[in-house]
Amino acid sequence: MFRGLFLCSAVRAGAKFASPRWEIITNVLTALLMLYFAIQLARRAV
Repeated sequence: MFRGLFLCSAVRAGAKFASPRWEIITNVLTALLMLYFAIQLARRAV
């Protein structure tokens, strides 16, 4: 959800992805961030 919002904002601001590698890096960082928050949530639930 937030990733789509960020990408829409970036495109509206005129940002252009230089290469597919940039998209892969941002996807990996987003996945790691989501895993971090999932782990934090799981710790609170226990």
